[in-house]
Amino acid sequence: MTESYIGFKQEIDPVVDIYRQDNKWVGDWNPSWNDDDVMEMFIKSAYLLYRVTSKNELKLTVLGGTGVRMFKELLLNFGVTGANGIQDDETALAFKKKKPGLWNRMFCKSRLPQKPSANQVAGAILSEKNWTPLLNDALIIGAIRSGQQFHIALEQNERALFAECRNDLMKAERRRMIQENYTLVEAHRELGRLGLNRDYQKKLWRMFLNRNHSMLWDSNKNNPRVLARELLGLSFFGYQPVFDYDTLKFKPPRHAINPAFNAYAYGLRNLKFHDSSARRNIMETLSDFLFQDKRAVVYPGDERFHTSQAA
Repeated sequence: MTESYIGFKQEIDPVVDIYRQDNKWVGDWNPSWNDDDVMEMFIKSAYLLYRVTSKNELKLTVLGGTGVRMFKELLLNFGVTGANGIQDDETALAFKKKKPGLWNRMFCKSRLPQKPSANQVAGAILSEKNWTPLLNDALIIGAIRSGQQFHIALEQNERALFAECRNDLMKAERRRMIQENYTLVEAHRELGRLGLNRDYQKKLWRMFLNRNHSMLWDSNKNNPRVLARELLGLSFFGYQPVFDYDTLKFKPPRHAINPAFNAYAYGLRNLKFHDSSARRNIMETLSDFLFQDKRAVVYPGDERFHTSQAA
């Protein structure tokens, strides 16, 4: 793992123009990273996050929408990473009011500081000032280099939709068993096992993502979500999805792959991640990564292509 800022910057410098060209909207910010001094400030912020990520004792990074870092229960269970300061006031407030002992729930085995400071906050959920796509990539690469797993967390409204999908899929399984003449005892036993069946969980997540396209694609801005960028990064560097009980997590490859910023940046460029007209290709790539089926998750409007191709 790159320890020094000089070494980190040497990794970034060759792809600075790629980041600027493929994320032109950041150049419209004030201050703009088109200014070299501002870009260096953003690189330093990315480096601080990269270093702090390696100190995450949970060895776990939580991925999800912006609502995840507002969800108090998740924050108290998994902690927050804020190498340059916590981004959201609501998130910071949750830490000021946290109760003793909550860190030990679920996966958390160590206590984090009562008041987060710039070099102490190394949890599993990102809430970071000076955010840029570069900083986000530093989180993913830093977590991969330190051998971490990744989990997808759902926002509160997504949890309700996920439960609805679970109920609908369970009803479909009951109908199938009735048609196949299962006895009541056999059906009850089989339904009880389904929650632990990974193929069933895979179907559940496929249904959920097809009903929740906004998790991967922002229809208002017509561009991919940050989560899509993160998942593609995991796919570039050999991670594999694991469908567990109501959980989607990603485990590292057996043979470690050293992730590099240039591979990440050029991987996204090859998919035309910066081009909204490449939506179908991006969604197909994500579908193939998650479900080994390019047609698994289809954005509304792209069905026509699949239908014509099949014909």
